[in-house]
Amino acid sequence: MAMRSILVPWWAGSTSLSTLDMALAIARRVEAHLDVVFVTPSLTDLASTIGSIANPSPAILRKIEQSAHEAETMARASFDVWRTSNDLPGHMVDMQLRVPFAQWSTREGLPEQVVLRRGRLTDMTVLRFPQPSGALDNSIDAALFESGHPLLLVPAHVNRPPLDHVVVAWNGSLYATRAVVGAIDLLRSAERVTVLTTSDFDGVDLDLLNGLTWHGIEAARHQIDVGAVTLGATLLQEAVTLGASLLVMGAFTHSRVSAASLGGVTKHLFTNPPEIPVMLAH
Repeated sequence: MAMRSILVPWWAGSTSLSTLDMALAIARRVEAHLDVVFVTPSLTDLASTIGSIANPSPAILRKIEQSAHEAETMARASFDVWRTSNDLPGHMVDMQLRVPFAQWSTREGLPEQVVLRRGRLTDMTVLRFPQPSGALDNSIDAALFESGHPLLLVPAHVNRPPLDHVVVAWNGSLYATRAVVGAIDLLRSAERVTVLTTSDFDGVDLDLLNGLTWHGIEAARHQIDVGAVTLGATLLQEAVTLGASLLVMGAFTHSRVSAASLGGVTKHLFTNPPEIPVMLAH
């Protein structure tokens, strides 16, 4: 399926200009648009922030609501400056969606609720990782395991265009397959593609290389030995060593991100934030 819409959720501390830049760089290469959604708490959410106060007064609620409104105003101003500086329309300008644009909207609710609802209707969600708080946010959980679409995790600082060199971590699994399917438009637009496997999966990379040619994608093959180092650490480090600008991989787990049953590679990713963007699918 063609990638036409990219969701960029935004709430206090959740995004950065590098996140928007990354989403836009991809949108311009694949003729997609950005759906930037600012998440603001509802009155119920505002009341819960009071903590031990059982019955917060209307004055306290108004003050918190005002703070939330000010945060939204500041975010919108920052977005408008960014959009203008990138000469980016704020709405659809042609029915064929050949001209990327970035639309802004506001939704009430918890971030994970908004990410889930909107993520199911867009082709990819883009989130900053790690979050400034250092916690594994429920929004990542919702985007990765419940939206049905890929999730792109973006470091705070990115210095290269994302499609310079895309590396695919491949083992022939269903999760890895979903990651490749979700990334087909990106792989087709990439300057360079490398399929990365380990000696444990000898031969499965050749099947993928042949399959990619049906989409006009010519990829190189790179195989590594895991040895005494963990698989997750080896794959991520090898992607960096290869000069990857984006890593595409499946999220291997039978539970949620917050659970202890994460697969080895995925667990290493979330406990050791990578220095390159990573596109995940489950």
